[in-house]
Amino acid sequence: MSEHTKRHRRLAGLAAAVSALALLAACETGPTPEELHQMDWSQAARIDTPPAYAEYMRVHPDGQYVVNAQRRTDELIRIEAEAYTSAKRSDTEDSYVAYLARFPWGANAEAADARRAVLAAPRLAAEEKADWAEVRAIDQIESYEVFLDDWPRGANAANARARLDALWKTDQGAFMKAKRSGSPVEIEEFVRAYPRSEWLDEARIEIDLIYRRDDEAWRRALADNSIGAYDFYLQSQPWGRWRVEASRQISDLRERDYEAWRYAAMMDDIWAYEEYRRTYPWGVWYDTAWQRLDWIRGGRGYGWNSYYDHHWDRGWRYGGGDGMPRARERDDRNNNNAPNTYPPLFGGQKPPPGATPLPPRSPPPPPASAGGNRYNPPPAASPPPPASAPSLFRNPSSSPPPASGPSQVRNSSPPPPPPSGGNRYNPPPPASSPTPSRVTADADDAGGGKNDN
Repeated sequence: MSEHTKRHRRLAGLAAAVSALALLAACETGPTPEELHQMDWSQAARIDTPPAYAEYMRVHPDGQYVVNAQRRTDELIRIEAEAYTSAKRSDTEDSYVAYLARFPWGANAEAADARRAVLAAPRLAAEEKADWAEVRAIDQIESYEVFLDDWPRGANAANARARLDALWKTDQGAFMKAKRSGSPVEIEEFVRAYPRSEWLDEARIEIDLIYRRDDEAWRRALADNSIGAYDFYLQSQPWGRWRVEASRQISDLRERDYEAWRYAAMMDDIWAYEEYRRTYPWGVWYDTAWQRLDWIRGGRGYGWNSYYDHHWDRGWRYGGGDGMPRARERDDRNNNNAPNTYPPLFGGQKPPPGATPLPPRSPPPPPASAGGNRYNPPPAASPPPPASAPSLFRNPSSSPPPASGPSQVRNSSPPPPPPSGGNRYNPPPPASSPTPSRVTADADDAGGGKNDN
């Protein structure tokens, strides 16, 4: 049995096994024996080679298509023998190539391939000789490399390798090494080291191209203005002139993302989360905001799943969080497990060392039935219990938390102001409450002017 026949039998068996596994995975109960038999026959008929039919007859010796498989096998063997006889009669390279393309499994495939190689040898030798003459005329490193890729065992392969080794030791080799490094610094070093090289003009052109590509990549990053765009610039331009600025932009975007998320979580309302997701589609808390929106629109009737708070504190200034960027080098150059420098946002999180917790939230206003009016509500019946941990996610009925102390502010700049007006879901609360004097005056007016006398 020839090696071609063995290989095709193995391929036919592998194809049948893959088809059987796919059908088993698609059906929970698995295919019936009749379905497996039909599938194997369809596979053999689609391949339509003697090895494929032989595999079918081996697996299903009593199958209903055994007679058909044997008849088709005999027919294919007869056709293959006739095709080989025709190729031998022509005895040309093209005739053997056509035979091998149609009958790679044939019993005469090895003999046909050997004869094809003999007939192709003069043509290949002439082509290799012509390519060698062209390469010698060019006499450059890249041309010799292409020649060796095309003719690794050619008559002139040894001469090509010897000349290539010699060229790598010249100024041409120094230029190619600098060019392939992609570093303008190394190319400029080549210009200084070889001021009279014939490759000097090409080296300067290459430097100009590198800077042009760098500027174009930087313009694309600025146009996109996202962390992903700046990260892509840093990865694609290891020698870029804008790397420091790209890192600075990334740090700025991450801090703006953090401040915007902190504000949205403090507002804890639909309009705030929608604005955050619209402004920061690449934000660290984009998915968390979506989950919070879904929770609010559901009426806040069930407990908030704290799973969505995972890694809430792992932004640009956190030390080595999984899936998040590492800390700034100026924060902790050698320690990837630097302490968390974020103030606490959600309940259950521990503040960093030395941080002062946020003051407890103010109590909710009593209902109207408890007495008083909207100008002068009665005092609360009992003081509210102290909060176990500060939280930016407030209850729907609670007032916004008071401003945090200096230890909880990330920088001197305040968070972004709330929108001037709400949206169709929930407008924001008024900016400030009436002053006491105005409240008294309004109360007097409401009472019908009791102090007129």
